[in-house]
Amino acid sequence: MNLQVFPNWCKKLGISLCVLSFLGGFDSFLIGYYSAGDKITFTDYTTAIEYYRDQTLFKGYFNETMIALFNILILIGMLIYMLSKESVEDDFINKLRLESYQLAFFIITSLTLILDIFGGSLDISVDTVIFLLLSSYLIIFAIKKRTV
Repeated sequence: MNLQVFPNWCKKLGISLCVLSFLGGFDSFLIGYYSAGDKITFTDYTTAIEYYRDQTLFKGYFNETMIALFNILILIGMLIYMLSKESVEDDFINKLRLESYQLAFFIITSLTLILDIFGGSLDISVDTVIFLLLSSYLIIFAIKKRTV
């Protein structure tokens, strides 16, 4: 079964979409970084932006809706990258891709179940699980491709 629907040049499009979307979420990263040392908890993103406005890079230009849009664009970019063909597409690459899908699904499903059982009431959103699944697939596939 061959699931590659995009040509090889779409890999560059997917990577550029991910990188640009990561830059949009950089304020959230900085807020988390600065608030980790302060032991201050915030109920929403807007309150945290107001508190750390001088320390963030974009000075609070992005609201919660824009951050959610950037998260969706990251997932779309990763999907475009995953569904693009390799420069040399053969049966061995398809086998590596299938093994990587299986291993990534098993790892993330096990991790999610363990966190749900032992973590109590952790709030793990669906987009976080999807991001972990896609990124773990990409990492596993790259490692498998380089070691063989």
